[in-house]
Amino acid sequence: MQISFALHSDYGIGGAIRTTFSLAQQHDVEITSVLGHRDEPVFQRNPRVRVRHLVDIREDGPGRDGDSADRAPARIFPCGEGRYGQYSALTDRRIAEHRSTVEVMRCGLPVVSTDCPHGPGEITDNGVDGRLVQVGKVGAIADGLLELINNEALQHRMAGAALKNSERFDPTGRDRRVLEPIAAAPQAADFFNTMVRWEAP
Repeated sequence: MQISFALHSDYGIGGAIRTTFSLAQQHDVEITSVLGHRDEPVFQRNPRVRVRHLVDIREDGPGRDGDSADRAPARIFPCGEGRYGQYSALTDRRIAEHRSTVEVMRCGLPVVSTDCPHGPGEITDNGVDGRLVQVGKVGAIADGLLELINNEALQHRMAGAALKNSERFDPTGRDRRVLEPIAAAPQAADFFNTMVRWEAP
C-alpha cells in the first residue's frame, strides 16, 4: 500500500515527520514537501520514502526555483503563521495547481491542462480522465477543449472516469485507507488500546 502525505518539509524533527517516516517500515510512503531547502533530512530516510518538492530553493537543486521572479507575498498561506515569510506567490500557485485539478475532477469534469511539473500529471491520467497537453505549445489547451466539445461520447467517458478516479482524494475514504492499516500494525496496538487518565488534584 502507498500512503501519500503533504508536509511543509521533510527536514525537521517534529511528530508529523517522525510518524510519517515510521510508516515506511510497512508501507511505501510519498511525501509532497512544499519547500525543498536541504538535500538530507535530520532523520535517516527509509528507502521506501519518496519525496518531491513543489518549490525547490536549494542552491544546486535540480529544479531550482530560488531565482524565480515570482516573489510577491503569499496569499493562500496565512500571514499570521510563523513560516509565512518562506511562502510566496510561487508556492501559492504550485499548491493551487493541485487543488484546482482535484476540485474539477470531484465535480465530474474532465481536466484539460498543460503537463507542467509538480501537478496535473500526477493527478490526471491522460486520455482517461482528462487531457494533458504540451507546455508552451500555443493553442494546445484550446485543442484539448475543442476535442472534448466536439466529441460528446469522449466527454461523458472522461467525466465519469474523472469522478471515479477523484475518489482517492476524498477525505473520508483516504482517512479510512490510512488509519486501518496503521491501527492493525502490531506496534500500534498499545497506542490505540491505552487510556490516558487525568485526575483532578
